[in-house]
Amino acid sequence: MFQWLFGIARNFGFVRSIQQGYIYQQKFSLVNVKLKWVKDRTLDAVVAGQRDLKAAGILVSIIYSSSECCLPIYHLSRHRGQLGLPGDLKLSTFIRRYPNIFIESYFRDTGGSPVPCFSLSPEALELHREEINILRQSQFSYVHLPDDRVGLKLLFWDDKLAISELQKNAFLQQKADDIKIGSLAFPISFTRGFGLKRKCMEWLKEWQKLPYTSPYINASHLDPRTDVFEKRIVGVFHELLHLTLHKQTERKNVSNLRTPLALPQKFTKAFERHPGIFYISKKSDTQTVVLREAYNGLEPVQKHPLVQIREEFASLLKKGLLDRSRGVYKKCKDTNLVEGLRKEVCIAEKTNQLSPKDESGSMFPEYDSDGPLQNPC
Repeated sequence: MFQWLFGIARNFGFVRSIQQGYIYQQKFSLVNVKLKWVKDRTLDAVVAGQRDLKAAGILVSIIYSSSECCLPIYHLSRHRGQLGLPGDLKLSTFIRRYPNIFIESYFRDTGGSPVPCFSLSPEALELHREEINILRQSQFSYVHLPDDRVGLKLLFWDDKLAISELQKNAFLQQKADDIKIGSLAFPISFTRGFGLKRKCMEWLKEWQKLPYTSPYINASHLDPRTDVFEKRIVGVFHELLHLTLHKQTERKNVSNLRTPLALPQKFTKAFERHPGIFYISKKSDTQTVVLREAYNGLEPVQKHPLVQIREEFASLLKKGLLDRSRGVYKKCKDTNLVEGLRKEVCIAEKTNQLSPKDESGSMFPEYDSDGPLQNPC
């Protein structure tokens, strides 16, 4: 596939057009245009629940990585900073929202007081195992160093090896004229009811015709005060979001990339100036940048198998929250007995089905126990 794409690129003279574009692109100054933010309920629905999904997924990984698939609340609380939950929300309260994911039991501390302890339900265990299997199947295994070396150093870089998603789509759609002159246009769509003034429409049309600079090449020659440089910034984050599973990320995550990507101050303003390419959702008390072209309504255009697992996990969270509000889950006297049997099954499955290497291959961060537990669960 890549050889075919590179062949098309050479036939259309894509590499030469990039070099020729450098001659005139400095002439384009930065136009001061501000576009209003308009709420997109569909993409807000896509973002909603991501915070709880992430936190629950991390907790599942932490509990699963423990020797007995069960941890007391004080152990889980050590990882609270990585969950992204509101400061006024108790961790135990969050966990108890989803009784079909986390099973609660108790043990007595040295003072005789009951201490909450949480393990995973069979449904959560099954989804987590599916996730690990998917990761294991997609692990890169084409390069193997027989002498146990774990790293490679790149001595020479070939520019033809890097092709952005926008370039790939242009090749696949055979946009010969755009490829030759190097002025690739980004896919654009607006929220229903978005009113774009004539002046803004004309600016956007001209902006799309500007030279496109690949995020994989050195752009130090570009003047940061030009629209061409801004188009390069848009191209960088267009590519970055395409590399993520959900084609979205919190705005604060990209704010930390200014230095490594050699970007100017306030570079995230590009998200606000181009609402037809990016949507900024303000759900869950944060700002999340979503790539518009990656979604067709509520569904992603291309769905990674891990995204399917996360959607099933999100459905499980929603069902557990709803059932809990209906009083479906009731505690019984035999909770600890049932929990003990379930733990034995979990440990046996981990021992028989997964190697230590596989257990660490989780989509969510995993953590080892900080110390041995005195059979708390």
